[in-house]
Amino acid sequence: MYVYESTHDDKTFCLLMGKDKYENDLMIKLFYKEMNAVWFHVNNYSSSHVYMLLKSPIKSDVKLSDLVSHQHINDAMQLCKSNSVAGNKLQQVEIVSTPFTNLKKSGDMDPGQVSFKSTRFLSYFTCYARDNTVLNRLEKSKLVLDADLTSTEDIMNLADSMDKDAIDYVEISANISAEDKVLPNLEEFLRKCKKSKDGQRIEMYVKTHSLRLKLMERLRRKLKKVNKSGKNKIIGGIDYSDFSYV
Repeated sequence: MYVYESTHDDKTFCLLMGKDKYENDLMIKLFYKEMNAVWFHVNNYSSSHVYMLLKSPIKSDVKLSDLVSHQHINDAMQLCKSNSVAGNKLQQVEIVSTPFTNLKKSGDMDPGQVSFKSTRFLSYFTCYARDNTVLNRLEKSKLVLDADLTSTEDIMNLADSMDKDAIDYVEISANISAEDKVLPNLEEFLRKCKKSKDGQRIEMYVKTHSLRLKLMERLRRKLKKVNKSGKNKIIGGIDYSDFSYV
């Protein structure tokens, strides 16, 4: 699961995005109402599922645009559009948005497919051409929540070769408990968050462990470069090939 920061006028909202259709399903299954999450998707096209975490619940008679600036909404829309194979090629697309609690998932649906409990709580926005300035800013804030890399042979080899990022990562990881790592996988981490009913838990986790998560992301990219052999290698559970969203 990818985590971004959308910051404008001294206000920051956390944006979450699944890395593929299976992780999208996992997020639908294990997100919970206390997160105050609002879901975004390119209407009528396959795209990433993007969630904005609000500071308080959104009431049924209140529009998202009354609570959040257009700049924050545009950040979420640009992530959706840019991670839509068809939508990214279009000059403009319609984005559908709704509170997470209005999503409906049944067993007969394909991975990544979702419906709604009520169409009354849907909002529609127009997202125009791809804005690389917005996407580059969001990319700089991106962190990945996935299984810890400490025990992997590749990381230890980098540390042995005196790679500073690897050494720092191993040292930081050695001084935190297993409870503070995303172990053994994202699903277990999200289950713990849901059980806690703490709507700020994911955001606080990212804030507390931002340095380690940034090191983890840099190391994954280093390993991808080192191990590049014509095909992208899956490293620490993350496949850095082109996304295919449903």
